[in-house]
Formats: sequence, structure tokens, C-alpha cells
Amino acid sequence: MREDAARHIVGIDDLSTALSDVEFNFDPAVNTSDWPPPIESHVNALPSTTLCQALNGTTPIHPRRGIDYIQFIGDGKDETAFYLRGILHNLPPQAGIPGWKRISFLTWLMHRDPTNLVRNWGHASYSNPSPTFNEECFKFEGVVLPGDKIILGRWESVEGFGDGARDVLGPFIYWAKPERE
Repeated sequence: MREDAARHIVGIDDLSTALSDVEFNFDPAVNTSDWPPPIESHVNALPSTTLCQALNGTTPIHPRRGIDYIQFIGDGKDETAFYLRGILHNLPPQAGIPGWKRISFLTWLMHRDPTNLVRNWGHASYSNPSPTFNEECFKFEGVVLPGDKIILGRWESVEGFGDGARDVLGPFIYWAKPERE
């Protein structure tokens, strides 16, 4: 996935009966803020320092924004409109094949965040120190296959569906939507 622009993808998951239409925004300005701890507590997206050392030959105390990982924001629509925020980072070659990446992100419904508080977490306009996550928030984690055109992974409810159950999960596949000329 290019790290300098928006990337339009479509995909399916068993969370919705509609085809998802999603845009990931990799604008470098997104990387100017710290990764939100409330989101990390649900998504566990940051690469480990061991992985950073294996990929870069250095041992940072903490993964470094813009070097060991990049942040992105986005939005999408399936049956409902939603926002997302996540992290993308490289993985070591798998069976000698380079180009694998791990992607992790959190989605939440737009009507639950009408002023973009969660999306803008860490930016100067952010004023809510403790965003609320509920049964309408989902974490997605997966791999971007070499070539940056296909993402395979799984989604999981952050809080379950009203009963506190955390076993609400399923698979997803997203693919790059061809650019129109």
C-alpha cells in the first residue's frame, strides 16, 4: 500500500451483507500524532521491538512512528457509514517471499462519533481524553499480500453485541479497487 496517498479498496466480510467500500488515507500528516493508547488497548497494532530489530537492525525502546510503522485513517460504507484508524508495518519475508505487511485498524460507526473525536485523537482539535468503544466498534487485523493489492484477515467485535461476549468475529478479504482514468 502506498504510504503517500489515499487507497480505495472494496471487500467482503461476514459482518455485513453488503460489499464494503473503504478508503485508507496514508497522508503523511496522519503520522504527526502519537498512536492513541485507547485504540492500541483494543487493537494491539504496534510492532514489537524484536520485529523492529529484525527488520531495521536497530533496537528502539518503542516502535518509531514513520520508521517502524505508519498510521492511517479512513472511512467506508457497507450497510452503514463508518470511520477507521490503524497501523501498517512490514513483516519479514515469508518462505523467502518479501513484501508482506501487517495491517490493524479499528472501525466505528459515524453516527457514534459525529464530531470526529476518535478519528482526530492526538491532533490539536482533539478534546476527549477517553473515547468510548461499544458494540459498534470492530477491530480488524490481517496481512497485506505482496504486491499491495489484497488484504486477508479477521474482524472481531471490541465489546460483543450488548451481552459482553467477545467471541463475535469472522474473516474478511479486501482488494484494491482499480483506479479510473
